Amino acid sequence: MKKIIIVLIAFLLPIFLMSQGKIDQIGDIGIYGGMGINQYSTSFQSLPNFPCCGTNYESGDGLGMNFGFLANYNINSDLQIGVKLGYSDLSALISQTENKIVPGPDNEPRNGVFLHEIDVALPSILFEPTITANIIENLNGFVGVGFNYLLSADIKQKETLKQPQDITFENGKTVRNEVSGSLENISSILPLVSLGVSYDLPLDNNNDMFLSPTVSYTHRFGNVVSDVEWTVSSLNLGVQLKYSIKEKPIVKEPEPVVPIEPEIIIPIATSAIVADFQVKLNEEYSSDTIFVKYDKDLKFEAILGYVFFEEYDSKIPDRYDLISEKEAEVFKTDKLNFDNSLSGYHNILNILGQRFQKFPNVKIDLVGCNSDFDLEQGNKELSQKRAETVRDYFVNVWKLNPDRFTISARNLPETPSKTDNEYGRAENRRVEIVPQDWTIFKPQLMSDTTSSTDKNLEVTMLPKVDSKLPLTNWEIQIFNNEGVKKTFSGIGNPPESLEWNPIEDLGKLPTEENPLSFKLNVRDSIGTEKSFTGEILTNEKNSSEMSFVQKFVNDAKIEKYNLILFGYNITQLPPVAEVTLNLVKERITDKSQIVSIEGYSDMIGDEEYNVKLSYDRAIAVANALEVSSDKAIGRGKVKNEIYDNKLPEGRFYSRSVIVTLKGTKK
Repeated sequence: MKKIIIVLIAFLLPIFLMSQGKIDQIGDIGIYGGMGINQYSTSFQSLPNFPCCGTNYESGDGLGMNFGFLANYNINSDLQIGVKLGYSDLSALISQTENKIVPGPDNEPRNGVFLHEIDVALPSILFEPTITANIIENLNGFVGVGFNYLLSADIKQKETLKQPQDITFENGKTVRNEVSGSLENISSILPLVSLGVSYDLPLDNNNDMFLSPTVSYTHRFGNVVSDVEWTVSSLNLGVQLKYSIKEKPIVKEPEPVVPIEPEIIIPIATSAIVADFQVKLNEEYSSDTIFVKYDKDLKFEAILGYVFFEEYDSKIPDRYDLISEKEAEVFKTDKLNFDNSLSGYHNILNILGQRFQKFPNVKIDLVGCNSDFDLEQGNKELSQKRAETVRDYFVNVWKLNPDRFTISARNLPETPSKTDNEYGRAENRRVEIVPQDWTIFKPQLMSDTTSSTDKNLEVTMLPKVDSKLPLTNWEIQIFNNEGVKKTFSGIGNPPESLEWNPIEDLGKLPTEENPLSFKLNVRDSIGTEKSFTGEILTNEKNSSEMSFVQKFVNDAKIEKYNLILFGYNITQLPPVAEVTLNLVKERITDKSQIVSIEGYSDMIGDEEYNVKLSYDRAIAVANALEVSSDKAIGRGKVKNEIYDNKLPEGRFYSRSVIVTLKGTKK
């Protein structure tokens, strides 16, 4: 609770001071920044939970940036009170050289020199109330009393054998005790006292803006870590940019205006009716609909058959969309929100669960993997649990026969990502879903801009009427070339929405030759009648420009295939590529045109290398399609803004090749 109160005071006090400056019309506000020369005074041999074979550490030094906001209130022309709130980096390097006798190669005594180093990262929040006094014109002295709130304390420690150079430690290296981590039991608050001077340089003729170089010394009380002698002080060199708040001119209030009494007019009842009559089409496609006619651009996305896990965890992460058994019964892929590949991918267990239901004879291999690092090193039991978790979801939610699944556990995947950084390790913590028939992994249609011959259509009518006079009755007529086919009517205002299924009254869907039209008729209390034609809308999940009876055409404008998802630093086509490549080959005809074959990479690594890597991926796809490589382009990591590269799946979707076609097979 004390920490919360302190943080609140740190944020509210500058606001209070700034508001006082505006009311009293005396003071200044601004920002500051600079560099601190940090000095550690220490007396310890080792830190808690970190091994060390050295002598006593006595000191350390380093540089750290500091910046933030400041506000000052003028008590008089020579004295100010104020506050600084900002960020201070108190990092430094603690080192100690140790000389001792060590045995040589022939066990003869040798003079050894050992260097013990602790690299400390010590970020903090600064809260420092100040008192500033004018010494001479433009030269000010100030004193501050406040505290640093330590955000964390991360260290990297190592011991290096400097001499002699022809021997090593017991590990065969000249470096040992090389560890890193976060310190526990740090003192969150370090009280401080600062002394310093500043010089105000006016930046304009009105003395509204000042640039003020500053020099100060800060001493902090208390130890960084409890029960360890370790204090921090800093020599700070910086600059302040301040804006002076001056008196506002007195503005004379205008004379009040005496209102003129309006002339009372008795209204005469007049009729005014306006309406917005819209008709919304709710088209539902089954998940196995065969789309045979379309008139919009299409986009297909590759299926990534991996489920990624958090470190040392076998629970499916919350970012995946997990549903109940009842929800699985009505699950439809065309009802998903495919904003981009990741929003569709997070339904991967449901998309594959539904596909596995439709192909009951296909066996599935589930390969559990781990990062083979730290707690996961050699932990095949964890890999086994991860694969079993995925199998249990398919069995319990999608009611798949457990005998269809074969589970295996390994450490790193067969084709692993890099293991020397967290990005690669996160990609290796996964379960690979491998069907024995790769056709199940056909690309997912990501746009609902098509029409089908086997759709079920429902219409929602949305009449919105605005009338100056009360309405007495309303009527909605639905008609085609043969006349009125359906009528809805009522007294007073029409309902906000009205649903209707054309199949129930017509027995069939309307056709292009015999379409439906909608008309709203209303009457008000003085007998005025008006009619309004229904404006056709479409479901946002479906086409955005489709008329009620769509004029089907056989050629799509553009088709995009996000075909291949490559592993880390790999240009070789994966096994699933054959399914997606065959789909593109079927589309390529004499009347089709390949617009581009674009290769991409993730955000990791040098951009020049990524461009070359992505180009090689595009060439591999062009060769597999047996087309000219002139359209192959290496984009590097340009496409990464579409996908969150902090997630392993985002990096995999970034390592892709997109094939764009113009025109389709007749």
